Amino acid sequence: MFPLPFAPLLLAGNALIDREPWAAEQLQRHAGKVVALHLDSRREACRIDARGRLVAAGPDATAAVQVYLATRDLPRLLRGHQHERLQAVRIEGEAGLTHTLSELASHLRPDIEDELARWVGDVAARRMVQLARQGWQRLTSSNRALQENLAEYAVHEANYLPARADVEQWQHHVQQLDERTRQLLNRAAALQATLRSLS
Repeated sequence: MFPLPFAPLLLAGNALIDREPWAAEQLQRHAGKVVALHLDSRREACRIDARGRLVAAGPDATAAVQVYLATRDLPRLLRGHQHERLQAVRIEGEAGLTHTLSELASHLRPDIEDELARWVGDVAARRMVQLARQGWQRLTSSNRALQENLAEYAVHEANYLPARADVEQWQHHVQQLDERTRQLLNRAAALQATLRSLS
């Protein structure tokens, strides 16, 4: 999946903070601290300003907290279920700020349709969100189909991977060989014991 630009993420985060005054108040207590966002393999940093908003920080800024998020988990972060949102993000670092960010991740949920409606109207916003969901579903199903096709090609056409039936048959033969070896060792031990008793 293509990497997401950092600036729109900052804008979206600040839009959520502006919409919920309590969120800005929570962040104001940590003004001046830096948060590092690890999005897939990229690292970006932002600083909390005196108003409780997020501003870009230099790449070498020392972060009080590390936030880990994968692009593939963004849909879970945007869903309405609190448990799913908390599972989509991992936050580590200074206890106080970590707790605050966890609370924000838990309770702040972007209402994309509502935000769009301010610019394009209710009907257009609803249609745009529906189209985006359909597009995401198609992209996900296309990705799954591509993975299945590549696996099938690797097994049947290019012979890069063994077929499942071949692997299962090989495992069965190995188990049989293990059992026969165990039986042979038991017989050898019994024969050795018999020879000792005769001598």
